Amino acid sequence: LQGFNSRDAGERNAFQYECSSGYFIIAQCNQLLKSLENPDIQFTGDAATKRNALKAWALWWKGYAYSRIGSMYLAGIITNDPGATNDNFVHRDAIMTEANKVLNDCLATLNAITAANAHYSSVMQAIVASFNDNGNVVTPDMWKRQVYTLQARNLLVNKKVKTMTATDWQNVLALADKGILKTDNIFKFG
Repeated sequence: LQGFNSRDAGERNAFQYECSSGYFIIAQCNQLLKSLENPDIQFTGDAATKRNALKAWALWWKGYAYSRIGSMYLAGIITNDPGATNDNFVHRDAIMTEANKVLNDCLATLNAITAANAHYSSVMQAIVASFNDNGNVVTPDMWKRQVYTLQARNLLVNKKVKTMTATDWQNVLALADKGILKTDNIFKFG
């Protein structure tokens, strides 16, 4: 794999697919986030819940994609504009900082959803593909626990054991304690 880990290797570089997939997800999330700012887009019923569910969806997957990119690559780019890229490659630590910032924004958005009502469920069943089990809706509380679990994972796998401090280990434990429960529905990718 190392012999083909360059741009010159083209399709023979297996690492390009994870990177491309991550940035495709980020581009789609940026498009959704921008679209949700458009005042011409109107929602029926509980508009705030529907808008927040879609916003949290975009933030979750954007944070997930940055988490994967920051965990696998030495550098990457941060972009918030749909379809835009740049040549400002930043260290993986900056990518992980962005991932956790976006995941915290997702938590704040989920906290704005007052209840997992029928409007919330209808949005979630519409945006989750049927082959990813859209019949078992991930409630806002279950979703928050997924965010905490991903943040624990981000901290755990992105620091070398020898540089982990007692505070780092305590943060991993605290996040994991707030994380996914055995009975939770979770998002599936694939």
